[in-house]
Amino acid sequence: MGAFAPTGLGPTRIRTTYRPPLLWVAATDCPARSLAMNESDFPHLHAYRSTAGDDGSPQAAPTVDRNTFIANLHRIGSGAAADGQPWPERHQLPGRCLALADADCALSGLRVVLEMLLAAERTRQNGEPEEYVGDRVMEGLVMACQSLCAQAVGRLQPEG
Repeated sequence: MGAFAPTGLGPTRIRTTYRPPLLWVAATDCPARSLAMNESDFPHLHAYRSTAGDDGSPQAAPTVDRNTFIANLHRIGSGAAADGQPWPERHQLPGRCLALADADCALSGLRVVLEMLLAAERTRQNGEPEEYVGDRVMEGLVMACQSLCAQAVGRLQPEG
């Protein structure tokens, strides 16, 4: 022991495996999206209980209209999927959850645009000529489908 350590010191324990500290950097990089993947925008379903000082009447939950344009934009910007909720799989990394939610939104938009395109094509074939939206609109709908498909594919590809 004298050749490897100073005399007078006892044996020391050396950890043989290195365990890096847990990194929560990805969840805190973007403050607007950090908590959105962990907490719900909707109130709890259980009834609110009154405190000991109350007269016993139940307290009403604060009513917030979740379907306003600004509220929907905030939920979309905070990583909400097409149904307005965060991505349900919790075992994914936060960045991957955002990518999956973005792809879900793009695919939902693609479905809506394809339904519009199908309705326009049926109108062109079976409807009155003045009901037809026109070739420029049809081309725009096809280009929107291409863009939404490219967005979904791009978000589903693994990064790195």
